[in-house]
Amino acid sequence: MKPDDESVKAIEKALKAAYRKALSKPVRPEWEKQVMSHVYSLTAPSFQGNPWDVPAIWRVAAAVCMSALIILAFSLINNLGPEYEAARLLLEDPLGLTFVQPLFP
Repeated sequence: MKPDDESVKAIEKALKAAYRKALSKPVRPEWEKQVMSHVYSLTAPSFQGNPWDVPAIWRVAAAVCMSALIILAFSLINNLGPEYEAARLLLEDPLGLTFVQPLFP
């Protein structure tokens, strides 16, 4: 839904006028310190919800990361790496290894 241009212009005009008015009346540094100390003393509300009450993209990202970790652990345990694949290619097809050798660092 597109905002009404006239109402947006009216809000912008009011904000600009309030900003200019604030510049003409400076505040004491003590007041600024009191306001900032009050802001710093405010605490954020604690999370009361279920950890799965988040947008779907974050649930998918968590699932993909867990899957990647499981695959990584499996490949480390079973020695599934480039060296294993290179040895398998050499034993199965010695001539074919010469064509795929640049792929292995």
